Amino acid sequence: MNMRSLTGSRIRERRMSLGLRQGDLAKSIGISASYLNLIEHNRRRIAGKLLTELARALSVEVTALTDGAEASKVAALQGAAASAEAAQLGVSLDTEQLEEIAGRFPTWADLIAQQHQKIRALNHIVDTLSDRLAHDPFLSTSLHDVITTVTSIRSSSSILAKEDELDPEWRKRFERNIFNDSRRLAESAQSLANYLDGAADASATLGSPQEEVDRVLEDRGFSFEALEGGAAPQGVVTSLIDEANLRSPQAAGLLRVVLQRYQQDAGLLPMSTLLKALDADLGGDAGQTQLNPVRLAARLQMPLEVVLRRLAHIPEGKAPFPMGLVICDASGTLIYRKPVAGFDVPRVGAPCALWPMFRALNQPMQPLRAVVQQVGASRPAMRAFAVSTPVVMGDFDRPAIYEATMLIAADTTAPPSEAEKVGPSCRICSVSECAVRREPSVLADTISAF
Repeated sequence: MNMRSLTGSRIRERRMSLGLRQGDLAKSIGISASYLNLIEHNRRRIAGKLLTELARALSVEVTALTDGAEASKVAALQGAAASAEAAQLGVSLDTEQLEEIAGRFPTWADLIAQQHQKIRALNHIVDTLSDRLAHDPFLSTSLHDVITTVTSIRSSSSILAKEDELDPEWRKRFERNIFNDSRRLAESAQSLANYLDGAADASATLGSPQEEVDRVLEDRGFSFEALEGGAAPQGVVTSLIDEANLRSPQAAGLLRVVLQRYQQDAGLLPMSTLLKALDADLGGDAGQTQLNPVRLAARLQMPLEVVLRRLAHIPEGKAPFPMGLVICDASGTLIYRKPVAGFDVPRVGAPCALWPMFRALNQPMQPLRAVVQQVGASRPAMRAFAVSTPVVMGDFDRPAIYEATMLIAADTTAPPSEAEKVGPSCRICSVSECAVRREPSVLADTISAF
């Protein structure tokens, strides 16, 4: 089911949230209740003036009815479908059903997504505490001390119980040993209990530092006005980190790296300069219609990776089209993600190995361009621009260390016929036969090959 075919479901949801009766809404826009009923059950397409009238009557924008907010919900449901818990259940899942659930039952979709996030968090806590139990030196020492003390008490008490004619002096000695060992056992047990209580309280703070940083960036819309222009003092970065209320020092360290790079990029290439050059390049004095970051970098005399990062962080409403950004280190691990609607970027696990950014790692300093389209229903073709550049320069005694940057532009001029088919990640990719597949898909509706 295409997202746009769920317009009727959105109309029904909005009407019910406003407490309007179907007949009253139909009367207000001049149609019959039976016709509105067909529309709300997605049995009649709707567009043009009637759609505009319905949007006006429901006090929403037309795009809220035609596009909705299902894309993020579908992505969240796909994440739940790809989880290890879902795989253990052995349930075959249909991507078409995911989109229908998101469109027709948004509150249920939110509940599933929230439960998935909660399960992930709890599993992470269990894994972390299990690892702590297995490897924490304090716990190991404490448990060993408890076991040793209990053994000593049992040994002494056994002698006292079995020896009726024990010398009084020896009996007092064993009783003294039991007393001392019991006191030491109580102290060890109390110390261990206090430590475990602290660990339980700290479990609420356990979580991926990268996920913490991702949430901060999403909440701020990937834009930090205080850092634009590059003239902001270093204390601004610290203030932004403090405002984020991060739960772990590791996350604070990662966020500091992100913000410092953002500030550096803004100093090298102010947003006003970029927007002026972009406007001149696209349909301006250059007469170009397609985005070309290499041409733009040459115009601005800036490194390509800086231009890609700055393009991705153009404030909403000022960019010619939505743009996302993905950065990975030399291992292929995603270290930065700015999503864009229509191109899913996994939060956990490895992404699709067919993404152009991974080819860029094998061709350092060589700009790559491709039209890509993720498999799945209603996925648009997008332009991807990638380059791999060194973050640590090589020397005679050490190799250079590279990272790859990929800009994903939701350019409507990207021709689907030329698109390279890629997936989000193996677990939620519907292509069953793929040369780079690492693990089976959890989805039922798979196709044989690209």
